[in-house]
Amino acid sequence: MSYLESRQDGWTTKHVRDIIFRECKVRYHYTHIYRVFQKWGFKQKVPRKVQVNTASDKEKADFKK
Repeated sequence: MSYLESRQDGWTTKHVRDIIFRECKVRYHYTHIYRVFQKWGFKQKVPRKVQVNTASDKEKADFKK
């Protein structure tokens, strides 16, 4: 299992750049790494919006009645 596969929180371009440099001694700019990963079919991990002041499940159920 590689380093990127073992990470539960996904990967970043900085992690990938450091791995490429460690293995191949080539340093790429982070935008180029992002383009290459897009070409390979990877997608950026984006946090989703969370509603902070939402009603509880019980309040929602009571409202529906």
